Amino acid sequence: MGQGKLAGGSEGNDVRLLERGGRWKTGETRGSHVTRYMFELNHALRGPARVKNDMLDELYDGLNDEVEAHRAAGLPHREAERLAVESCGSVREVAPDLQKELSFVDCRRTAWLLFFLVALHILIAEFAWQQDPVAAADGGNRLGAGYLVFAEIVDYFQFVVVVVALGAAVVFGKGGRYIRMTARISRFTGAFTLFALLLKSASAVMLVSLVPGMLQGLMSLPGLAQQLILWVIPTCYVMRLAWRCLTVRMFPVTAAPVLCTDS
Repeated sequence: MGQGKLAGGSEGNDVRLLERGGRWKTGETRGSHVTRYMFELNHALRGPARVKNDMLDELYDGLNDEVEAHRAAGLPHREAERLAVESCGSVREVAPDLQKELSFVDCRRTAWLLFFLVALHILIAEFAWQQDPVAAADGGNRLGAGYLVFAEIVDYFQFVVVVVALGAAVVFGKGGRYIRMTARISRFTGAFTLFALLLKSASAVMLVSLVPGMLQGLMSLPGLAQQLILWVIPTCYVMRLAWRCLTVRMFPVTAAPVLCTDS
């Protein structure tokens, strides 16, 4: 159902067409119990916009089907909408289950992106090291034993992150049917991702700054562009997803401000 009227008919409500995944977010449509309900539910949920829109569109279609069934039984449109919304359940009752599904998607996406991001950076770092003529010649001895030990610790840490992220992605994917999503799981996923990326970023800066001439090369215009594309933007994007996992609410605390008013 691409578009649908939410109210009208004998009660003379001035109601605009509602585009799926569109105008119900803005509260532009007035005089509709369904619109108000969808607006509050959208406000309560957090997650990937496309997935959330698909969920809300499906729910919206179901509500409108029930409205039409009540109208076919002879009820006025507004009364039909009120009964449909009541039978669906309050926002506080419906939102938790929808939020769990959204959190599964968010956690799975965050885990996969963390895996690919860290794995990519491992490959890039190894390639850069091999392309360093001095490092290739003496195995990095010019940097000292302490530097090599620290670099090895960072390597092991990154490998652990890759393994954990891959395991989490599988669990949130194929194994999703066997675990019950909770706020604690989502927050742990977000916290681990943020910790891993912050520690990895700090370690990378230290390793680069300790190599003579490498930091100066990265501060050039091509170097900055490369770091922006391969490191800064992807890392910030994954950290944003991780923050959403960390701050998820499985149960809505407050309803959205009601912009849809009866007329």
